[in-house]
Amino acid sequence: MSNEFHPSSVPPSASTYHEGMMKPSFKSSFPCIKREDDFVSATSTRVCQYFVENWPWKSSSGRDRFLDQGVDLWPAFVFADMPDDRLECAFLISALGFLIDDTFENRPPDEIKQMFVRFEGLLMGTVLPASGDKFERVIFEVSTLVRGNQKTDPFGLGEIYCEETFRWAKKQMSSNSHHNDLTEYLKDRFLDGGLWWTLSLLNWAYATPIPKHLEDDPIIREVQIIFGSHALLVNDIYSYRKELTEANMQGGDIANNLFSATPVAMRAWNCSAGEAIDHIESHIRSLEEHSFPEIEAKLKAGHKGNDLLFCEKYLERIKLTAGGNVAWSGWCGRYNRF
Repeated sequence: MSNEFHPSSVPPSASTYHEGMMKPSFKSSFPCIKREDDFVSATSTRVCQYFVENWPWKSSSGRDRFLDQGVDLWPAFVFADMPDDRLECAFLISALGFLIDDTFENRPPDEIKQMFVRFEGLLMGTVLPASGDKFERVIFEVSTLVRGNQKTDPFGLGEIYCEETFRWAKKQMSSNSHHNDLTEYLKDRFLDGGLWWTLSLLNWAYATPIPKHLEDDPIIREVQIIFGSHALLVNDIYSYRKELTEANMQGGDIANNLFSATPVAMRAWNCSAGEAIDHIESHIRSLEEHSFPEIEAKLKAGHKGNDLLFCEKYLERIKLTAGGNVAWSGWCGRYNRF
């Protein structure tokens, strides 16, 4: 099953959208096992308070918006059976990732470059935060928690996550590609859209690395690409209203400045935003109904023994992450209250 977009083979369903009111209607066939308990609630409160007190907020309104976004709770939707001892760190990671993303979108390029001069060293613990620099202090403290030590992270998955965070941030600072084709757009976005960052976080969250001899397995790589397409497209259709609102406030060439699958689909099919989102939703359904079952069959045919057991569990977690991401995207204040 090809992951390429073909207008003739992926017809849009009847549009349920109205310009200016384009909340996606997509419902995933994958389950979401959201964790809701007192421990999650208390952990979320602590994490939010940490960022309220320590993040370099530009304004009180920005801080208040953060508290209404639910960005710390993304792991509670996507990592169904993550160990309790990783929950708080996962919430910190999630919230920080979205705050860094906002930094790229909302601050001048020169200011961003200055902020990220020492970013890699802070992530990897090779430099200490400058005195009084809140941004550096938060990056250093959270990444130190994630990297842990030989006892808490014997596979070094936290360090790999930090390396992927730097790759993602570096790509964000240089990403200005303009696409008229969704297939090429997705290929370009797998790095700057956080695919490998997310997959490294999944491995860390479950304390389960991909076995060395399977890291370059072409079938596992295909699973990752299909998941990446799903996650990126879901993110893009749900975040479009927020990004469009912000772009309208900033002015300029909105159609070309929005780096999202929705305007790419609008150009590819010469259609409205609502029709473009319908096209994209149809493709996401195709991934769930065709691409995932086909790759599952390949996994079962191409592996046996312990390798097969790992692959089946990995695919199960991938699908739970995908389903949870859809549920969180439809729930969170970030994409639904702005």
